[in-house]
Amino acid sequence: MAEYNINIMLTGGETADIGDLTKTLTLDAVAASFISENNYIDNKNIQNGDVIIGLESTGQAVWEDTPNSGIGSNGLTLARHTLLNNIYKNLYPESFDNNTENDLIYCGNYLLTDESPFIGLDMGKFILSPTKTYLPIMKEIFQYYLDDIHGIIHCTGGGQIKVKRFINNLRIIKNNLFSVPALFEMIKTSANIDWKQMYEIFNMGHRLELYVPADIVSEIIAISEKYNVKAKQIGYVENNDTTEIIIKSEHGVFVY
Repeated sequence: MAEYNINIMLTGGETADIGDLTKTLTLDAVAASFISENNYIDNKNIQNGDVIIGLESTGQAVWEDTPNSGIGSNGLTLARHTLLNNIYKNLYPESFDNNTENDLIYCGNYLLTDESPFIGLDMGKFILSPTKTYLPIMKEIFQYYLDDIHGIIHCTGGGQIKVKRFINNLRIIKNNLFSVPALFEMIKTSANIDWKQMYEIFNMGHRLELYVPADIVSEIIAISEKYNVKAKQIGYVENNDTTEIIIKSEHGVFVY
């Protein structure tokens, strides 16, 4: 954009381009920040022998007022249409894209006011749980272990296989995942999506991954749990001739 005297550097992010939003009010925001080159964490440093620590997406951190479903503002279109009742098609025709196949529009069983698996939280608030921030945790981790972190993956836009975009000739083995949160179980059942695809779409229980040496695992976990966010070793990294993700879950073993 420099030729138009717009001297900015595009570093990532996304443009909202969802048919369901075009007939309603859309609010967007932009944030920019600078970071010292010495503090930059490059996922290219993920390496053989690294241990993967996952921070749960559900639960209730000390800064949250209610339990979190764990959806992380990701896959909301699929969640709404597979879980919510067809009455909303007629009540709110502005809330969906007219080009969507009719049998895919609000094809679930739930009303917004139905009770969710979390007592005191209705389905509307359950689906729209705010994206859990990990900032207080990461700030403390960076204070003590910044130089030890080889990579950080935010498991949205690719779910549990997002890390594959950043590595070469490594095998990621995830063999100790969190139990699948209730919301994702409900989406899977309602949409009849196979488990392998679910792990490609949603975080499935942990939304943040840290790739670190084995000798600091307990310290990282302790910091996270101090803020009432469960954390645990969910896998490890090893050398491989190709780039591969293996997920050993409660619902099967999946290779990507």
